[in-house]
Amino acid sequence: MVNSLFTQAGGLILSIARKISFAIHWIDILAIAWYCQNKRGLFMYKILMIGPDSSRASGGMASVIRSLSKSETLASRFTILEFPSCKDGSLASRLFFTGVQYMRFIIKPLKADICHIHIASYSSTWRKLLYGKAAKLKGSRVVYHVHGAEYKKFFASLSERGQKRLRHSFSRADAVIVLSNSWKCFFENTLDLKNVVVINNSIDCAKSNFKHGFPASIAFVGRLGVRKGAYDLIKALGMLQSKGMRFFCTFAGDGEIKKLQEAAKIAGVSQSTQFTGWLGEEKVQDILSSSSIMVLPSYDEGFPVSIIEAMAAGNAVVSTCVGGIPEEVCRAGSVLIGPGDVSALACALEELLVDQDRAYQMADANQEYVLGKLDNKVVHTQLANLYLRLLDDDAEQNT
Repeated sequence: MVNSLFTQAGGLILSIARKISFAIHWIDILAIAWYCQNKRGLFMYKILMIGPDSSRASGGMASVIRSLSKSETLASRFTILEFPSCKDGSLASRLFFTGVQYMRFIIKPLKADICHIHIASYSSTWRKLLYGKAAKLKGSRVVYHVHGAEYKKFFASLSERGQKRLRHSFSRADAVIVLSNSWKCFFENTLDLKNVVVINNSIDCAKSNFKHGFPASIAFVGRLGVRKGAYDLIKALGMLQSKGMRFFCTFAGDGEIKKLQEAAKIAGVSQSTQFTGWLGEEKVQDILSSSSIMVLPSYDEGFPVSIIEAMAAGNAVVSTCVGGIPEEVCRAGSVLIGPGDVSALACALEELLVDQDRAYQMADANQEYVLGKLDNKVVHTQLANLYLRLLDDDAEQNT
């Protein structure tokens, strides 16, 4: 009887042991599968992108954040996360969202090795400097990425105390990214910074549909207003129209659409222009692929993505020698004029409209230039190397 009980108990224990072993086996398999799926999140450095909501916001800064967040080059070495600090909408909704997000950032534990903070001028700067200060207190590396085309005007408008505060805040960052060498000179010479690094804007050239666009087809891509020279372009088109030249110009962007339409009517070019409003990336690509000349006669710029997109899509470029544009464009594929020089703008356009073969040759030079210098693979590798250098410096300081 006792032996029978021991036999039954032994069999039960053996059965339970087998089930436990079977369960452990499957737990191991699931753990390995989970590890394979999540090893990036566990063992790769985390980069937190702080800036406008790239899934909803328009504009160059949001476009750059989207590009970095989806970068295969960066994803192979880092986990890229986004933290939207602002969004488009009414003034009340923007203020509410901005305040809530900053409180979330302060309260929530920070799980990022580097906070990559995207900054424009004016109020954007002061908001983002608060994020940088909080990130430093939480032990993260801080990189400020300056996009503001009007940063010189912004800095000059500050009081002496404001300028001192700005210098101090930027000097405490681990790196300050600017878009061109001319901007690097400004930040080093005017703000006395020693931590400035040049990282150009870039695009995914694989997504660009390069082809020679329709003859006499002109594109303007950007926010419509005075700063980007939209009114100057209307005036230049009016001068061409008065000479009997044929062309069609598409203005793709939000902003002062009604005012520009009225200006086009006064200039007599309503039938030769169209205003699309803001468009998504794919539709912008379609417009650039259909045009042969891209015009951006800006008064202030950083390093406009629209010019890079235009060069990759097969456009000759007519723009101004401001900001990072002289460094950005291919000399063989562009014509640069002084900002506000409407006569020079009209002459540059006239030459390209008359000599379409030259426009196509410029387009070919632009494509080759972008592939070699401004493709995401090239520029994102430079950014990845900056991240690694900052993290290596951090590791050396902790040893």
